[in-house]
Amino acid sequence: MIYGVAAVVQATNLPVGELQLLITADEEGGSVFGSKFLAEGQHVRGDAMVITESSGVRREMEFLAMDSRGVCCFSVRFHGDQMHSSLSDEFNAVNASVKAGEILARFAREFRRPGATVNAGVTLSGGVYYGVVPGIADFGCDIRVPPGSAESEFRAAIEAWFEQQRQHDPQLRCEVVWDGPLPPWTDPVEFPRQHPLVPCVERACEVVLGKPLPVRCFPGATDAPWFVRAGIATIPALGPGRLPLAHAPNEAVEVASIHACARIYALTAQEYLSGS
Repeated sequence: MIYGVAAVVQATNLPVGELQLLITADEEGGSVFGSKFLAEGQHVRGDAMVITESSGVRREMEFLAMDSRGVCCFSVRFHGDQMHSSLSDEFNAVNASVKAGEILARFAREFRRPGATVNAGVTLSGGVYYGVVPGIADFGCDIRVPPGSAESEFRAAIEAWFEQQRQHDPQLRCEVVWDGPLPPWTDPVEFPRQHPLVPCVERACEVVLGKPLPVRCFPGATDAPWFVRAGIATIPALGPGRLPLAHAPNEAVEVASIHACARIYALTAQEYLSGS
């Protein structure tokens, strides 16, 4: 990103517009102290933006992600009868961890929505120590939602599923918790196909890579929704790396892709800002 911007500055007078480089952190933390903060505080302006997330799954530089999925995050809290474990059978004590485990496995098997990826139990906790029947337990879920999804519909479907479980089990005491460390909902994004940035970025990719890049939806979520809410059309992902390597051991990126992307960013910005 830095070298791409530097190349444009050295080669062009930028007669039409302004080129900005935005480097933020906290995307994995919900962008509360990063892009979300900047966008909501009106500290970012522009007609268009390209986010340099990895645009490869099975190989690097595999696609141009004009759209991206959103995220629905929540946790489920279970309540049991906390007491001395030696008497759990005599008093028929409800074990919150056992209830959480049963429902977690069932939710992972049964809850499905078209185009969504359901990740149940991305976090899991419960119990105090040996000798104590767990009185509270919880697990977190991360659902990747496709473009066009509505937060209200997903929330209603999730609440309805857990209500159905409570109806089937009188001992089940649980509630869905929407106030967690991450925002409960991140919007999916769709970049307008008629935007004048589209032919610029497509031509730059073809020049540098020697072939057109197919357009597809980014499987994950990026900082794009916060900029879109601020009125900036945003391409969610065009960058080096492969998404399966993210958050994995030995995360790496090909040096050749870094060079290619620097050229793509420079050519895209130069054409867009030239007004041609």
